[in-house]
Amino acid sequence: PDPLRAAAEVQAKTATETEVQVNHDPDYYPTPPDVVSTMLAYVPNHVRGEGTIRILEPSAGNGTIIRKALAWWPWAEVYWCETNYTARKFLAALKREMKGMTVQELGADFMEVETDLRFDVVLMNPPFSRNQWKHHVQKAYGLLKPGGRLVSIAPREAERYNTENGTFSGWIRSLEWDAVPLPNNAFESSGTNTQTHVLVIDK
Repeated sequence: PDPLRAAAEVQAKTATETEVQVNHDPDYYPTPPDVVSTMLAYVPNHVRGEGTIRILEPSAGNGTIIRKALAWWPWAEVYWCETNYTARKFLAALKREMKGMTVQELGADFMEVETDLRFDVVLMNPPFSRNQWKHHVQKAYGLLKPGGRLVSIAPREAERYNTENGTFSGWIRSLEWDAVPLPNNAFESSGTNTQTHVLVIDK
C-alpha cells in the first residue's frame, strides 16, 4: 500500500469529521469520503494517467473532494471556489498541507468567476437550494475541455430529465449524461437525508 495515499485518505476522513462553522449556511453539507470515492470512480480512464490533470472543485466546502482527488492523483492541478468565509480559511491550509501539489483558489463565488482555464474534470457538490445546482452544473460544464467529464452530486430527480419540460432538462438531453443513485443515507453523516445521485456529463 502507498503510505502517502493512506495518509491522505486519513486526512480526507478527518476533514469531513472536523466541524467547520459555516454561518448557518443552509447549503453546507460536506461530501462524505465514501461518496467522494464513488465520484472519483467515474473519472474516465484517459485522464487517470500520470500526465497533467486539471481539476475544478467549484464549491469546495471543507476540502474533502480536493484531498481525496489529490490522494488518487497527486500530480493533478486542482482549482477551487468557496463563498463561505470560515470554510475558505479552512481551505487556505490545504496548500500548506499538500506540499509540492498544485492547489489554487480560483475565486470565491463560482457563479461570478471568469477564467480562460479549461478543465479535464469537474468534481462538485453544488448548493441545492433554489435550484442553484442546475446553474452551477451548466456553468461548470462550460469550463470543461473537449473530452472532459463533469461528476456532480445532484438531487435524485434524473428520472424526470427525459420527460419534463424545462430549460435544464432540455439542455441535459442534448448531452451525453448518466445519473447513478446513491444510497438513501449517503449524506446522513453530514446531517441530511436528501436523496441524491451522482450526475455524470461528458463533453
